[in-house]
Amino acid sequence: MRKGRVGWLGMLGASVLLRAGAARPAEPVTSPVAGAQAAAADDSIFALGLVDWRLAPIRWAGNVGAGLRFSGGTNQPRRIQDLETVNLQGRSYIWQPWFAQVSAGLGMVASVNRYNRSLVDSSAGADKTRSSSTTATGNIGLSLFPVSRFPLQVSYDVTDSRASGELIGSDFASRRLSVRQNYRPPSGNTSYVLSYDRSRLDSTTFGRDTLNALTAGVSHAWNAQNIDVTASRTRNDRGNTGESAVLGRINARHNYRPQGTLSIDTQASYSDSDLHLLNSGISPGTQSRFLQLNTVGTWRPEAGHPLNVIGSARLFRSEFSSGGSNTNSNSLSANLAANYRWTPNTTLYGSVGLTQIQNDIESRMLSNQAAGITYTPNAIDIGAYKYTWNAGANLANQSGGVDGAQSNLGGNVGHTLLRSIPLNRAYAASVSVGQSYTLNEDSLRGLSQTVVHNATASLRGAPTPDANAYISLTAADARTYGVNENSFQIINLQSSAQMQLSRYAFASANLTLQGTRQASPARPANGFTFSTSGNLNYSHTRALGVPQLRYSLIYAANQTQYASRLQGDIEAPRDQVSHSLEQRFDYRLGRIEMRLSGRIARTEGRDDWLLYFSINRRFGDF
Repeated sequence: MRKGRVGWLGMLGASVLLRAGAARPAEPVTSPVAGAQAAAADDSIFALGLVDWRLAPIRWAGNVGAGLRFSGGTNQPRRIQDLETVNLQGRSYIWQPWFAQVSAGLGMVASVNRYNRSLVDSSAGADKTRSSSTTATGNIGLSLFPVSRFPLQVSYDVTDSRASGELIGSDFASRRLSVRQNYRPPSGNTSYVLSYDRSRLDSTTFGRDTLNALTAGVSHAWNAQNIDVTASRTRNDRGNTGESAVLGRINARHNYRPQGTLSIDTQASYSDSDLHLLNSGISPGTQSRFLQLNTVGTWRPEAGHPLNVIGSARLFRSEFSSGGSNTNSNSLSANLAANYRWTPNTTLYGSVGLTQIQNDIESRMLSNQAAGITYTPNAIDIGAYKYTWNAGANLANQSGGVDGAQSNLGGNVGHTLLRSIPLNRAYAASVSVGQSYTLNEDSLRGLSQTVVHNATASLRGAPTPDANAYISLTAADARTYGVNENSFQIINLQSSAQMQLSRYAFASANLTLQGTRQASPARPANGFTFSTSGNLNYSHTRALGVPQLRYSLIYAANQTQYASRLQGDIEAPRDQVSHSLEQRFDYRLGRIEMRLSGRIARTEGRDDWLLYFSINRRFGDF
């Protein structure tokens, strides 16, 4: 479709709809609160047929835009994509704003794709290097009694990712149906929610991806207690691979906080899954069920008393089926522990517990007892440094294990040297180094010794009341000798900041870089393994000194992502992005918006890049 034609159709549609909306005279808008009170005062209004079912004057808005995208990546042909978009959106209400609010929209996305001929299958012919498509988009929404105790929201959206303006991994068309009903009784201490979502993604890259999610929840509070219960059922189907994931979850939590120093928290959860996945490291057909009930209670004789008692009980049951084999296990445990602050520097602790374990092979009752002492004296000032040390000892015993009774005697000692270095009124640095030594004698395994060295350097600052910055680097080395000989090293760099750099420039960061290395006599070390997570943002609202020109830099990293759409998260993106760096310029002149953006990313194990320019003209009154 040619650009001129799309723009002409958009203007024609806008003109027709604007005339339709203007056919009805304007009506005064009643505030939601006043409207709700007026409706409550007259219960017979529906019976008398006084509801005006016509739409109020419609408010219109929309946009016409064009874009040019250059993209490519690992094992992908370079592509040039011409985009044209037109959208028209309307909003109104039926009778009164508090009764029913409605919205609807209609749009179109047209594109022409041109591919690098050298990277396309030549056997498919010359047409393979050029393609075009036109997609209709739209939405409709209804909000019934939006300011009441029982609002109902229904929406259906058809969108095209190419028109979103976001630089995503794969192009796809999305269809989503969402229904949500809330209810709160007049007492106000209970709330209910029921929702259903259906999302379908269609793409030439990954095929069809469908996710259905049903969720229900209730919460209730009374006296010193409250309870929350949430249940969900999700199903994700991936048509191109035949993969599917069906997940059911029920979570409940009860809190009891009477006046005084007693608190009891109880959590219960149940989950079942039926997974048919490829390249996941597990059998393509795997079913599992987990049931868990856990209660923890804490008590002190009075506030500030040196005695603190903690009791807990736990029930766990699992069923696992994969590859034709079934595994079941059950455990029931109870534990009672107490710690006593003997002196401001000395704490005594002890615990007793019982655990019943049962599986397909055996049933066993375990009992355990433990006691210990820790001592941490006050810090000692040595010039500009602070020196602290600590020591402890513990004794544990267990009976009922496979190898019979087992006892464990251990002790530890450690020390740390710390110095804070004020740099100026806004910034201060701190450095610390420490060592610890642990000795453990196990009646069955034998003697082991562990030595840990660690060092940390950090910088913290607050140059203005609205700005703060923090960065730290930590390195540690742990080595165990004797039983279970091994070594472990870790390097961790953390940074967080929110800085107003100038009148127009703002930066924020929350990044973590971590490297680990582990070795044993059987498996020698093979270098550090690094992972990155977090984000970095920088924006300048007057880039290059030009008014209304905004520059943005956005970096995001997450190397620990999981297939969250398979896990039932309907808001999750389809493609998993481990690294992404995006830069863009946005310029606005009246109702004309322009954007130039570039992005490089690591997506689903491949490297992608994208360069995008768009111009957009908005119209309407919202």
